[in-house]
Amino acid sequence: MNSPSGFLLNSWSMKRAQDGIKGPYLCHECDNVLFSDWENHFKLRVFDCNPPQALALSDEKSIKFILSIAFRYAIHFLETSPISANVQNNEIFKRLTYNAINNTKIVGEEIFIYPYSFKPVTNSCQLIPGVNHFLNLSSHAVSLPAEEGLPNAFLLILPSMLFLQTDGNLKEAPANELINLEDLRPLVPLNLSLVNTNMPLFVAPIINRGIGQTQAHQRNMNLWNKIAYGADKLLHPNKMIYRAQKWDSNLLAWQRKNCANKQFQPT
Repeated sequence: MNSPSGFLLNSWSMKRAQDGIKGPYLCHECDNVLFSDWENHFKLRVFDCNPPQALALSDEKSIKFILSIAFRYAIHFLETSPISANVQNNEIFKRLTYNAINNTKIVGEEIFIYPYSFKPVTNSCQLIPGVNHFLNLSSHAVSLPAEEGLPNAFLLILPSMLFLQTDGNLKEAPANELINLEDLRPLVPLNLSLVNTNMPLFVAPIINRGIGQTQAHQRNMNLWNKIAYGADKLLHPNKMIYRAQKWDSNLLAWQRKNCANKQFQPT
């Protein structure tokens, strides 16, 4: 386990949980047979491989796994989210992901998937300390209605991976150096370790907000000191959580020397 407590933290309810969101949304066969098969396939072909083979991410089962997680989150948001402004966008991605699960040929035509695989962040002024912890250990999704010429989007956050899903091709969006992203296409080779390395900068406000929320929740649950200084760190220094802490410490030190933002300066 990469967590000192052995649990994931659900940022919606602030309760300890062993798994991501489930909810009574799917039939038993869909949840425990069909979706579970795609999840196991993705774990073996992509998640447990570093780096995965070029075609592993773009095969049918891997794409269906990515879509199925977004589909589940879209339903979950429609059932539980207090953000009424996102309802239409959640409906859009509930429909798009459902259709793409049943016909992956529309991936790259009606729905676009932009993948990112984690690289340590140690020299950025745009991303706040905590980003390495957040990108490696978080599991969540964010609904992003269209704005400033960008299409509707749905950001799926998985441990060490991001999948930005949109209802329009970002290559057709207004010129922006951060939008030079490659999308995932069925059976088209894609080197996950090389593509979309600038994704965290493109979604930096969302990531920074998530970092602030999760750190606040850890403090409210009296887990902050345990996570930072617990005996578990002495016993298991190579766990990802502690490696991420080191990268975040290096990032903070770099920012204090190179960034003008006062929040990075020692008090």
